[in-house]
Amino acid sequence: MSIYCPRCYSNNVSRIQQSASPGIGSQLGMAALGTQLARHLPLPSPFGQLAGGLIGSILGQAIDPPSRQASMILHCNDCHYQFS
Repeated sequence: MSIYCPRCYSNNVSRIQQSASPGIGSQLGMAALGTQLARHLPLPSPFGQLAGGLIGSILGQAIDPPSRQASMILHCNDCHYQFS
């Protein structure tokens, strides 16, 4: 199946994939936040970091589930129009 440019109707089209930008509630960010919070708990350091990472990861899943996918953008090589 050929993809045609909606502007010039050329089939000389390339796909450009853009990554989804991670939000504030990303798992990595939440794990870091959980680790910072775990420093205040009366636990040995390795256990606190593990517990903080786990709690932060769970919070990251709850706040921002990984349902975002990378968007696909198409680029016409003839008229240089970008579309999706």
